Amino acid sequence: MFYNDEDKGKPMVQLTMINRNELPITCTLSDGFHSCYGIIAPSVDESLISQLKSGAMIHLTSFLIVNYLKRIISIERFVVVYADNAIVGNPKLLPWYIAVREIKPALPQPIAIIGRVIAKSEMYSQMNEEGINAPYSFYFDVIDQHYDRVRVTCFGRDNVEKFYPKIIEDEIYSIVAVDLKVANKRYNLLHPYELIITSATSIEKFDDGNMNIPTHLHNYITVRGLSGLEVKTVLDFIAIVVRVGPIQTKEKDRRVLLLQDPTGQVNITLWGHHCEKTPPELSVVAFQSVSLEEYKGIRKLSTTGISRLWVEPPFAEATRIRNWYTRRNQAQSLGEEPEEEEGPNATKVLVRFPNGERKERRFNSTVTVQSLYDYVDSLGCLEENYTLVSNFPRVVYGEEKLRLSLIEAGLHPQATLFVELAR
Repeated sequence: MFYNDEDKGKPMVQLTMINRNELPITCTLSDGFHSCYGIIAPSVDESLISQLKSGAMIHLTSFLIVNYLKRIISIERFVVVYADNAIVGNPKLLPWYIAVREIKPALPQPIAIIGRVIAKSEMYSQMNEEGINAPYSFYFDVIDQHYDRVRVTCFGRDNVEKFYPKIIEDEIYSIVAVDLKVANKRYNLLHPYELIITSATSIEKFDDGNMNIPTHLHNYITVRGLSGLEVKTVLDFIAIVVRVGPIQTKEKDRRVLLLQDPTGQVNITLWGHHCEKTPPELSVVAFQSVSLEEYKGIRKLSTTGISRLWVEPPFAEATRIRNWYTRRNQAQSLGEEPEEEEGPNATKVLVRFPNGERKERRFNSTVTVQSLYDYVDSLGCLEENYTLVSNFPRVVYGEEKLRLSLIEAGLHPQATLFVELAR
């Protein structure tokens, strides 16, 4: 902007276009290098508006940025400094950034988006005319502030060598002037279209500011949910590693893992470099952008060129899976519930929760008080710390009583316990 040192924050700009044909009156504003869109506020006096024409230099004394991504300024108050002036420089229109969900053909401006790179493929090579195996392509997935994803693909040696080292996973970029093509649904179901890098494309790191672009996007599919998807669907998955198979080498390294979530089990094949980051058994593992495959009627998962893998990730979903698995093991450790006919050897315990819910179960009278805590934990009703207590008389079954049998703790042949949340 053409600033006067005494008026920082109140720039002088030049109108390069004004359209009075419809309301609100619109214009383009230039600083001699770049231009953006402007709207004349309805409150501006008509006598001032009448002085405006292409080339006019105006001093903005009050304005609002009404759309940061699309670079639209609402002009509230201004002073006309020069009513008639030649256009200064050769200003270039600033990118009109759109949301990923707004990407479609025939947009009025070159496509420009801001987003975080959440996955990047390896660099693919191809034999050129000189018989040299040269860089040919790579692609990466971008997520924007609305949690929408789109794929960006780069072809050609010059573009690949320029942009491949520049793109870093988890960084935020401004991506400007890309072409558009219909996505190949066999390999890409993220968005109806994908973006193609050209020689005119500009990609630069971008300050997130207040956009709150998520660091990852996981719309996790369960094992049960796999049956309702088309083969080749690219999806996200999180589970417990039940078994880790050996690396098998043929044309490419591969390793098969058996995974389990609350709805079932499924195998996943890790290919190539994904074999190097093998998660240990019983760890929580999260996958992004894996492919659904089917062989002899059995569905399985497979990593792709753009898959990512996290072991024990700091995601809320990982905590949920870990808690489920812990509860399941605790429930299994309780053994089978005694039959009522076992009479003198069975202790009936009623547990009452703060929300009024009740759960009842029979236990062998020789198990410890710890088994009652394992039972409550296995239900998954509580995330807070708690203590089991009885009333009339009040007894707290805390840490010092965990190793007592139910008989020794005075809970046989039956007892009612209350869940008391920690304060």
